[in-house]
Amino acid sequence: MKSGDLVPLSIFAVAAFTAFALPFPTSDAASRNDLTGSWEFVSNTANLDGNRVELFGPAGKGLMMLGADGRYTIVIVRSGLPKFASENRMNGTAEENKAVVGGSNAHFGTFEVDEAASLLIFHIEGATFPNWDRAEQRRSFSLDGDVLKYVIPTSTTGSGQGEVIWKRLR
Repeated sequence: MKSGDLVPLSIFAVAAFTAFALPFPTSDAASRNDLTGSWEFVSNTANLDGNRVELFGPAGKGLMMLGADGRYTIVIVRSGLPKFASENRMNGTAEENKAVVGGSNAHFGTFEVDEAASLLIFHIEGATFPNWDRAEQRRSFSLDGDVLKYVIPTSTTGSGQGEVIWKRLR
């Protein structure tokens, strides 16, 4: 083997090394496909009277489903809601009803993702908080592995922003 025979091999080796050593182009933007699936509620915090508060308590429960068809549903409940003494949800006492309304939130509709702006956009068709019926809500979000966080511009408490955290169910 002559020394000139190694040159093409050396050029190939350098080119191959360079191709794999350079970073692949990546996108920080998450797509609708990246968010599609079932998500378990982790927390929902808001600023109330200057204090950061867990709106559904430390053991809140919930589920968010983002479908491949662009439809979604979200249900969140405070753990330990009181049972209705009457065994009939239509005959709850004022205290029971207040606890349930204050300790739950649900809405459904369609969603889209603006990848460039990192916005999750909900087109709410119906909600247990009627002020959100037929509303469009744009929520800035971040996705880190199986953890999705988004900001609610105006919390259902009427007091400032809220932050919701979800964990992907597998």
